[in-house]
Amino acid sequence: EARYVIEHTDHAVLGTADASGTPYAVPVTPFLFGGRIYFHGTKNELSRKRVNIQQNSQVSLAWIGTSPIKEDEYTVKYVSAVCSSAAPSTATTKQPIARPSLP
Repeated sequence: EARYVIEHTDHAVLGTADASGTPYAVPVTPFLFGGRIYFHGTKNELSRKRVNIQQNSQVSLAWIGTSPIKEDEYTVKYVSAVCSSAAPSTATTKQPIARPSLP
């Protein structure tokens, strides 16, 4: 079900933290391709997202969507998936942030 949420939810929130542990979260549009998750970036080398990933490679992505999947099993009408991993130290739009373990 996590793979379904990832494949059918257009947007997610990318969580990062700087070297001191200060958290930062930003909406992104990730996509799954070849078992890897990619997301858009910026050419601005001083963007907070890029700087945080360079300082602290641990990131997390959270998808939230509505879904008819076994709706009677949930107490609210949403589904979610979370993936955490180390991102490349030089994250670009061409590099994956994670290779999740999905069924």
